[in-house]
Amino acid sequence: MTEITVDFIGSNPLDKELARVMDPTPAYEAGVKFWRSIIAGEFAGQFWRPPSGSTRAWKEVKKFGNQPAPVRILSRSGRLEQAWAGGFGSITRITKDGAEFGVSGAALPYAAVHRGGAGAVTTAMAAEPERINVTPKMRVFLGLNKGVWLKKDTKVILIPRRPHATVNPEVRTGITAIMTNFVLRGAVREAA
Repeated sequence: MTEITVDFIGSNPLDKELARVMDPTPAYEAGVKFWRSIIAGEFAGQFWRPPSGSTRAWKEVKKFGNQPAPVRILSRSGRLEQAWAGGFGSITRITKDGAEFGVSGAALPYAAVHRGGAGAVTTAMAAEPERINVTPKMRVFLGLNKGVWLKKDTKVILIPRRPHATVNPEVRTGITAIMTNFVLRGAVREAA
């Protein structure tokens, strides 16, 4: 076997290109931005997309005691939607090793309840309502603040899930396009 040795005068011309590919943070940042745009579309359209790629409307919100049903689902205060967009309550971690984003359960404790859980959300999980055990303190709070006095035999309140931020085909295709463009073309391009 013949060995070929290449000597460079100065620096290796591939060093710059190798360094760029070894730091994929721009592609990860673009991926998070893209996924957040998908989530914004789910909030605007009041639906979610399961992994099958279909579209399913969120279950409507009903009046609760003296609190009327909101005009838009999951938007009574707007804090949950703002957190998913990167505002207060948002979690974003981007390093050379990967990207992670979501909503802080400490800032918005109800986030996982409405979404259907933390991490991956399956269609089966989305179909199951959240079961909240009723406590004496909760009974007093709901009665005094919301005008809802629960019957003594009420032990659980059911909250329907309204999933969002799921891994659907549109997300997979967009993220794949971003990463492919980054590696092959040396630039971050918006996913189509």
